[in-house]
Amino acid sequence: MDEVNARENCRARSTLKKEIENYLHKDAIIAAYKELGINLTITANFDSFDNVPQKVAQIVHEASDSPKAWNELTDKEKEEKESKAKRVLCSRAPRYMNSTLLHEIDPDGDLLQWFKDINDLLNKAGGELCR
Repeated sequence: MDEVNARENCRARSTLKKEIENYLHKDAIIAAYKELGINLTITANFDSFDNVPQKVAQIVHEASDSPKAWNELTDKEKEEKESKAKRVLCSRAPRYMNSTLLHEIDPDGDLLQWFKDINDLLNKAGGELCR
């Protein structure tokens, strides 16, 4: 990261969570699936380094009428379900996020800082790309 940060118009930083889905509040996830007619029960937000797509895929599977338990699925079937969950999480769930939910899931403001950094770089760089 130091090497990237030393370059003009560049900014690298590590995130406080595993991946973007870890910044989604459980209420936004539940609402996204409800929009699809799938009622999920998620009682707590996922931890910072949970594999959220995998966990949500398992919850969705368990809420379905499938006669197979999650642990009976092949790795390929699980991967397909995780991929579908990732698509829903990234395309639908963010629509249900608001400042209250974001503050609950990210009290340190990590995600908002990304956007501030991007904005600062765009304003400072005047359109010049990081090289």
